[in-house]
Amino acid sequence: MAQWLKGLTKACMECRKWNESGKPYYKMYVSLPALVLEKSSFSQDLKEVLRTTEVNPPNIVLEIEERVVFGHREKMRTLHNCLYREGPKRYT
Repeated sequence: MAQWLKGLTKACMECRKWNESGKPYYKMYVSLPALVLEKSSFSQDLKEVLRTTEVNPPNIVLEIEERVVFGHREKMRTLHNCLYREGPKRYT
């Protein structure tokens, strides 16, 4: 989890830098592995990274494999409800 959060933080910072340098529509795609979803603090950790990096949340796209979605239906529902209000707005 710590490794993934470091990668997410770096991706958010890079995306913010692109957006501030005249490319406001550039998006960063970040893969969301199943192991990360299994952590109970995932949603809170994600929101904290988005807040501290000050990235525009809709410019961060979480890539979630179909098998992960079907294997973690309840967590995905909780994640969607949480992020719909304040996080990334697009899911793949």
